[in-house]
Amino acid sequence: MIGATGVATLCRDLEQCGREQQFDRAVAILASIESCYALTHTSLSAILNDTPLHEAVQMSAHATPPVLRELQETNITEVHTSPRRVLLVEDNPVNQQVALGVLEYLGYQVDVADNGRLGVEAFASGRHDLILMDCQMPEMDGFEATRVIREQEKQASVLRQVPIIALTANTAAGDREKCLAAGMDDYLGKPYNQEHLRSVLERWLQDKILPGVKAA
Repeated sequence: MIGATGVATLCRDLEQCGREQQFDRAVAILASIESCYALTHTSLSAILNDTPLHEAVQMSAHATPPVLRELQETNITEVHTSPRRVLLVEDNPVNQQVALGVLEYLGYQVDVADNGRLGVEAFASGRHDLILMDCQMPEMDGFEATRVIREQEKQASVLRQVPIIALTANTAAGDREKCLAAGMDDYLGKPYNQEHLRSVLERWLQDKILPGVKAA
């Protein structure tokens, strides 16, 4: 489990990288921190504000993330154009930017909720065809948010549950089972690339793809 010393060590490692590599390292470090939640938000902020990681994250607002660079550099002749609306429940700004960019590139409409509580509120609108749910978040985590959503669907006697896909940096044995037990339908480990995300969306929204659009 990473504590303050471990984060500081990871941050110092960024100083050995060129600026082109800093964003990639920042995403990896944030995923590591996210997976253990060993630090409070206050102490974490104090560490990040005085490290190269802070600069790298700030750079992300003006740089092209690796996953989006992959989209730009790949010769894709066919992009799925879909009117489907996805709810992204994710508290990490960097992860939000990456997922939002890929989803919009693939033609999905996207709403973003910063934590599980806001995700539950957004779900109540009834506008979403699929939910991408981060597991570790403040206020209400993804497991509890999923349980609340499933209970609401049960009480409303819905004919078709909204697919909920877990997004997590944890890859230990048993994590997938924990997600499924909470009521999630599938599991996507971080970091993921655009093909991973594309595949899971198509798997759960096959009946939602527009006529004439062929699955990859």
